[in-house]
Amino acid sequence: KSIYTVASIDAINKQILIEQMTSFSTSGLIPQVDFDNTDLLLIVGSNLVVSHGHLAGIPYPGKRLRDIKKRGGQVIVADPHKTQTSKFASRHIQPKPGSDYAWLGFVIRELLMENLVDWEYLQQHSSGLEQIKEIVDYFDEKVTVRITGLDIKTLHNIVSIIKKSKKKSGISGTGLSFCNSGIVSEWFLWVLLAIKGSLDKPGGIWFNPGMTTNLSKIKPTIRTKTAWRGRGVARPDLPTRSGEYPVSGLADEIIAKNVRILICVGGNPLSAFPDTRKTLSALNELEALVVLDTHNSDLTDMAEYALPVCGQLERSDSSIYA
Repeated sequence: KSIYTVASIDAINKQILIEQMTSFSTSGLIPQVDFDNTDLLLIVGSNLVVSHGHLAGIPYPGKRLRDIKKRGGQVIVADPHKTQTSKFASRHIQPKPGSDYAWLGFVIRELLMENLVDWEYLQQHSSGLEQIKEIVDYFDEKVTVRITGLDIKTLHNIVSIIKKSKKKSGISGTGLSFCNSGIVSEWFLWVLLAIKGSLDKPGGIWFNPGMTTNLSKIKPTIRTKTAWRGRGVARPDLPTRSGEYPVSGLADEIIAKNVRILICVGGNPLSAFPDTRKTLSALNELEALVVLDTHNSDLTDMAEYALPVCGQLERSDSSIYA
């Protein structure tokens, strides 16, 4: 038995980062914005007006963004494209795809150089600040402009807005996690929030301990091993975690006959997994394909068993948004 979810594609940067920043205590923290109290929201690589958030569901996102601006706050959207979300922005910057780490590194560098950090918060909750200084020192004006395509005036304007804001928050989406710099970009976003004392603080980012997960009961410990330490059979180069396998290796496991029956619940490997041709070929080799979905699709057309199910809004007892 094995489990495959798109979390190994569209949120793997958050999972790896959270493990690293919590000394491998957990990968289950889900960052959520304190929309009611923040006066600065950085939205990096996310069209949340359409997606309603990434990992954490955000109801009526357009109203949330308008409310921030109504009370004098700022909404900065970093996205190479003009989107429905960028229309709500106080400031929309358009860095080159995959270059968010550079402008975030530049912002961190400027704040550290001017000593505009929350030292009390850092002393209580962090270590490694000297290493951060060494890393971001690389992102001077010339380097950052070259990597991001943003001009110097825009970069300093972003720094100025962040300096003036008291309660800062930030979120990212698949625009960050799908690129090859997704982990380091996500890390810099969290570092920025950390040096300004905005992680798990009012007006910043908070972490819901959860009714079933009880994350608040986890005791901080120094660990050295990641939860992703298992290995796939057909793809030993890919790590696994507690029976969860990366979807990028599913086709190989099917072809190797390690997966013979596949049950798809509300997902479509043909549109969500890498290498559509290889995935289609592998699905045709299954002994049985069972699909549970609210709509007909190319996947239900090829399934041996296709079962209609209710959507989450048709169930009063469902608390899962997707």
